[in-house]
Amino acid sequence: VMARLLRKRFSSAASIALLVAAPAIAGPITVDGSIDPANRNAVGDLPWIYIGVWEGTGADGYPLGEVTWQNDDFLVTPIALFDTGSTKVAVSEPTDLYLNNFDPTKTIEDSNPVEVRGNGLQDGAGPWGVSPTNEGGPEEAGLVVSGVEVEVSSTIPPKVVPITYSPDFGVEVFPSLVGSPVTTQSIALLDYTSLATATVNFGPDPGIGGNDVIAIFEGPEISFFDEGEAPAMELMFSLTRIPESSTTPENRKRYILDSVTFNNGSGSTSGSFFYDTGTTVTFINNVIAASLGITSATAPSFDCGFGIGAEIDSFVLSGPLGDYTVNNAQVCWTQTDGTFAGPFNALIGSNLFSQVPVLFDGINNTLSVGFAAENSPPVADAGEDQTVECTSTLGASVVLDGTGS
Repeated sequence: VMARLLRKRFSSAASIALLVAAPAIAGPITVDGSIDPANRNAVGDLPWIYIGVWEGTGADGYPLGEVTWQNDDFLVTPIALFDTGSTKVAVSEPTDLYLNNFDPTKTIEDSNPVEVRGNGLQDGAGPWGVSPTNEGGPEEAGLVVSGVEVEVSSTIPPKVVPITYSPDFGVEVFPSLVGSPVTTQSIALLDYTSLATATVNFGPDPGIGGNDVIAIFEGPEISFFDEGEAPAMELMFSLTRIPESSTTPENRKRYILDSVTFNNGSGSTSGSFFYDTGTTVTFINNVIAASLGITSATAPSFDCGFGIGAEIDSFVLSGPLGDYTVNNAQVCWTQTDGTFAGPFNALIGSNLFSQVPVLFDGINNTLSVGFAAENSPPVADAGEDQTVECTSTLGASVVLDGTGS
């Protein structure tokens, strides 16, 4: 905080005491997580990005996924999930991936490791994230990570997304996953307050009259930054890389969010819990549910697919600059003893951040919330004008109020 003394003219010397406002501090940030009309406070948004891989700088590139129908009506999309909960960069097994604009003589498995590049949906960069030919360069992509091994996987779960000609009808797609080999080397702004939309045309489907199946992908605007270039944020919280096996490379680790507290009635539980951008719901197991007094008799607040969707009094994330609090927070009780990513009794999903921008810094292990107030020129205000009469040759004492500065 900058302060500037506003001088006033006196008829004689005067001793001046200046009352200056205390420095501003960040936070806290408090939002209401009650069920909203769009249900985003209960079921949050997926972090979709355009993605492509390259053999190297200036080399030919190709998308992670073909924009066509696949075996048994599988749909594979060149749009991927920026997924901090995944330990791999992977594409779905039905996909045939080729270099040189689908050259059938060379597949992705022949080319590992590769360079991964991507952009947020709002950049409108098309399904490759950047140009799919050797005309494209890293400067066109916000996300650029080299030396990445891409896995072809049969275990990627499909996601259901709406299609254009029937908003009530969804289609299963098999996205690529951009996990910890990339996320641990990324700084990404996920602005859940501003949603971006992209469409992918999978072509005609004979089963529905030959109509083009145009899938709609909607998620937070996502921007990528180099170190030192990310926007200033209001609150910052610590992440810890999960201490998995010592044989696990450091860049294949995921994250836990430290200093979390769940509150409900007289119950409360605090600790560190698994953080996953690729999960839209916040899950708790039996241990957390019992500490919060959630039972099978609890009236569900929303449909979480399985278990009980429950509203608790608050979710609090504590940090040195202030707390981030979600009152009336929505969680999904799995009704099992199962843990998440090892020993953790809760998984923190995107629904608890649906009303704020989030800066995920996988390099420096921090999660920041809320844009910081922009800097502005200082304003000097020493209070109301005063006329002071000198009472002696020593002058007079004057008190100026600088709290308005």
